[in-house]
Amino acid sequence: MFEDVCPIITLSESFEAYLGSLDNKERRELSRKLRRAEDDATVTYADDAAKLDADVDDFLRLMRASMVSKNDFMTPRMERFFHASSRAMFDAGFLQLAFLEVGDERGGERAAAYLNFVWDNQVLVYNSGLDPMKFAYLSPGQVLIARLIEKAIADKRVSFDFLQGNEDYKYKLGGKDVKLFTLGITR
Repeated sequence: MFEDVCPIITLSESFEAYLGSLDNKERRELSRKLRRAEDDATVTYADDAAKLDADVDDFLRLMRASMVSKNDFMTPRMERFFHASSRAMFDAGFLQLAFLEVGDERGGERAAAYLNFVWDNQVLVYNSGLDPMKFAYLSPGQVLIARLIEKAIADKRVSFDFLQGNEDYKYKLGGKDVKLFTLGITR
């Protein structure tokens, strides 16, 4: 039985080729946002095991701020789940917890975050967060995901998988639907 869709980007050989695959309007808009953020924003990654809990806390703060539904979803039990699963994925080498930091070279303020998994030469986008009021002029969520697509291409990944859901931004970034089905087997 058909359940949902999963938009996936089959990655190009270069970031320029990827940009060239986008609709003209989307390509111009994304390129403009990347240029605007170039001097003010930096992508950083959670790569220190000793700081992972603090990094996950920052991610959860941004996730809560992004939407009322995400804030309501983030119960203490879900917080524990995110911490435990992030630790397990970090220890296994599958976690990509990325932040867009805005500020100077002495350290910036985290404006957006993506929690992804890297597995089987794919990037699997699990969840995200940003404060929609802070740094809105930089479009931090869009800039960060574009930089993560760029990194995936540089790392020779084969696809960027947005997982389940048909949110508009996934298609603006070049996602193409893969249908998801539920299969039930009874005896």
